[in-house]
Amino acid sequence: MFHRHLNHLEESFPSQSPMLWNVIGGAVYSHIQDPPMLERPVVLLLAGLPNSESTTRCLATQLGSMFYDIFQSTKEPVLVFGKEYRDASGDEAKIKIDESLRSGLQTGSHCGIIHNLDDIPPCAILIFHSYCENDNAPFKDVAIVHTIQLKEGADVLGKLERPKDYERVVSKYLRSVWEPCPDLTEDKQSAMLSRVANNVAVVKEESESQLRKVCS
Repeated sequence: MFHRHLNHLEESFPSQSPMLWNVIGGAVYSHIQDPPMLERPVVLLLAGLPNSESTTRCLATQLGSMFYDIFQSTKEPVLVFGKEYRDASGDEAKIKIDESLRSGLQTGSHCGIIHNLDDIPPCAILIFHSYCENDNAPFKDVAIVHTIQLKEGADVLGKLERPKDYERVVSKYLRSVWEPCPDLTEDKQSAMLSRVANNVAVVKEESESQLRKVCS
């Protein structure tokens, strides 16, 4: 089932690089090989290049559908939209996001999609520390998909060749986003990055006509 879904995604998003599918495939396949022995959730971060926000959102939605089938969910993915929390305090955002994720994952959903993680107030980011934890995550048979929009030029990012290079760029960007929060010391930022940005897939822009076919 997983290979069928992944092949369908590759056909639906023809502009994406093989590296993106390798990152997604590696993160998911190692998780579903032996479900009774699950130790950690699947955690993915889709980093959109400039002008690719619609593509990134569409791909995240399609991944949610894939996880819905793979995990045989009884409830649709939990959706969190970072832009809705732009003007909220860190504590308020943290409480609401926690309530939304916990309620959905406890009642039959096996996927949480956090659109625009970089728009969530920096001091609320720590809520994802436990959800994206390796050994001690409260829900292990789930997938957590985050999206961000990189601000650097596509020409710079297009020259990168290894997943670790993209992880470095994403880490630098997220540190700059989180810097205003005094509670997020450098050590805590590193801990968060090790959880939310350990599987970074960089998303390129697809044509509007292609997106209409896939996410109309």
